[in-house]
Amino acid sequence: MLYLCSMEIFYTYEIDSHTALLDSEESAHCVKVLRHRVGDELTVVDGDGNMYRCRLTDDSPKQAAAEVLETVPGWGGHSYSLNMAVCPTKNNDRFEWFVEKATELGVDVISPVIGERSERKVLKIERSRKIALSAMKQSLKA
Repeated sequence: MLYLCSMEIFYTYEIDSHTALLDSEESAHCVKVLRHRVGDELTVVDGDGNMYRCRLTDDSPKQAAAEVLETVPGWGGHSYSLNMAVCPTKNNDRFEWFVEKATELGVDVISPVIGERSERKVLKIERSRKIALSAMKQSLKA
């Protein structure tokens, strides 16, 4: 049974059965802000519902690496898939708030619906992705 090594959860999409590589943003946060060093244990998620207990092997702030010690597939998941479609409002802050809260509640897919009469036709997708990632890590929803 996997336990959380700490309240910090790190996200990576570059992970296999032996090694997890953190991107530059996650690495800098891990090494510079939280001051983790080689040998420290980390909790890493991949955004697909898998959680990994890892040991830091390279504490470079550009790209930290960790050895995978334990894997829990399907962590934080549920037996159904929850998809939400939403029309973005004129005020972008409200849409970002929705993305954050929906992610915290465990929504799997958020689909913005842009119609003929939509007030907002352009979305900041990368910003929404960062908000969703932050909410996922904070609420422990992988």
